[in-house]
Amino acid sequence: DDLRRSIFELRAVGLAERGLAALLADAAAAFQQATGVRVEHDLGAIPRDLSLAVQTTVYRVVQEALQNVRKHARAKTVHIRSTLSEGRLVIAVADDGRGFRCSSLTVPMSGNLGLVGMRERAELVGGTLDVKSRPGRGTTIVLTVPLTSELADAGH
Repeated sequence: DDLRRSIFELRAVGLAERGLAALLADAAAAFQQATGVRVEHDLGAIPRDLSLAVQTTVYRVVQEALQNVRKHARAKTVHIRSTLSEGRLVIAVADDGRGFRCSSLTVPMSGNLGLVGMRERAELVGGTLDVKSRPGRGTTIVLTVPLTSELADAGH
């Protein structure tokens, strides 16, 4: 139900007309304006023909990653990059904030529920979510999703 609601919301804001890359660029600009954190992005690798389920997953994961930056990172800059690799779309959201010990992710806490949700969203479309972070060195969240698969296509 949550995925269906998210897809409906994205359709309402013009996903089909404008494309995922444009919506992510808008989200980045809104985040920068609201927080003062500089956002640089390269979203040119995002194909326009991704399934709605995959597009929704990418959008929501990037949105949540930006919220984590706002809440926890104390970053000055965020980079959002898209690349294609071996039939997969890879989206990386990297900040230069305070970072954390990744070992803290193994203990369920209220502070990491967003990361758990992002990982679950990725898995629903056959993707993965990796978190790389070190105290004082920032955090990078890497979402990898298939360009096409029965699992990804089943979500729309």
